[in-house]
Amino acid sequence: MPAEIEVTGQANLVPLDRIPGYQERYAVGPGLTGLAPDTSRRLSFGYDVLYIIQQSFWLDLRLVALFFWITFQGK
Repeated sequence: MPAEIEVTGQANLVPLDRIPGYQERYAVGPGLTGLAPDTSRRLSFGYDVLYIIQQSFWLDLRLVALFFWITFQGK
């Protein structure tokens, strides 16, 4: 959401549209897969931009397979 802000470790408020990768991330519709783990928005946006650049059916298939592998291994 455009009005959201990121709170950094130093308690600084940063509008999301000033975080690198914001524009690229929100130019793409939501999907099933992605590379972003549970991290800060800045790092998450970086992973999302990397995913957008390398996006393919085979990458999505690998990520879904990895999801199931991790889920059934219990880790």
